[in-house]
Amino acid sequence: MKRNILVIACLLFFVPFLMAQQIENPGFEDWEVEIVGPPEVFEPVNWNTIKTSDNPTLSDLSPFNWERSEDAHSGQYCVKLYNTSALGGIPVVGTLCNGQYHPEIQTELAYSFTNLDDPKFNTPFTTRPDSIAFWLKFFPMEGDTLQFQALLHVDDCTIPPNSENEGNRVGYTRCDLPDTYENWTRIALAFDYYDNRTPEYLLMILTSGNGTTSIEGSVAYYDDLEIIGGEQAIHDNPLNGVEIYNNNGTLVIRNMPEDLIKKVNIEIVDLAGRIIWQSEINSNVVTLEQAHKLEGLYIVKIRTSKYSVSRKLYF
Repeated sequence: MKRNILVIACLLFFVPFLMAQQIENPGFEDWEVEIVGPPEVFEPVNWNTIKTSDNPTLSDLSPFNWERSEDAHSGQYCVKLYNTSALGGIPVVGTLCNGQYHPEIQTELAYSFTNLDDPKFNTPFTTRPDSIAFWLKFFPMEGDTLQFQALLHVDDCTIPPNSENEGNRVGYTRCDLPDTYENWTRIALAFDYYDNRTPEYLLMILTSGNGTTSIEGSVAYYDDLEIIGGEQAIHDNPLNGVEIYNNNGTLVIRNMPEDLIKKVNIEIVDLAGRIIWQSEINSNVVTLEQAHKLEGLYIVKIRTSKYSVSRKLYF
């Protein structure tokens, strides 16, 4: 569902202060009824389920597999998604998106898309953020995998892409998580950009299992989605030239602007989006006490209050 957005411009010490765009209703605090039944469909504002898909016939046949939960990371509510079954035992993944669903009996043919003709099913977004983050609890059945996807694009686009709109993809990130998360855990995912274009829309999909081979019984809770960075779409990012090297457990940072050295946070994130280590830094050399435990490819993020940059690093 969409809500009118009030854009407020303010001055800070008479200097324009530009904020990065953020996700609408990121904590799932606001919910509303969409009359498509009976029964009525209760969805979070700015988010949509299969019940409000572009195929009313399959929408009517699809089960309810989401709810508003008070087991929140912050605020009063979060969204709970759970895998169930329909049509005599066909597994149906719990899923939520900010676009619109196109369901199919053959799940591998289904997709979600940005509906340019209806503001209920699209999210305009015109910056190039570094990352997207969210808080998660996940209780999978054995063999199931939670999926989260975020796509920045121009014109119309779908997840998964097809041959007609694949060229409209600007940036993309995804995680596939097979593990149990009993406590609220923050997942941060860096966007990979295909080119230098400025996006026009943001499309996100949240699930409680594998989108095509989900297993009945898996449950996921989502809360507090957050866009990280984005100022580089407005101004040149002073961190763009930063280089990071691993030297036997010591991170060596080069080309860091001197005026930002003591204003920087650093994170190491694995490829599933889990934050492995984070700290404030005040020099160009950072010693990692647990570096001997790190093996393989990780993402190192450097961030100030306005700017951020990510680098891939092998340990």
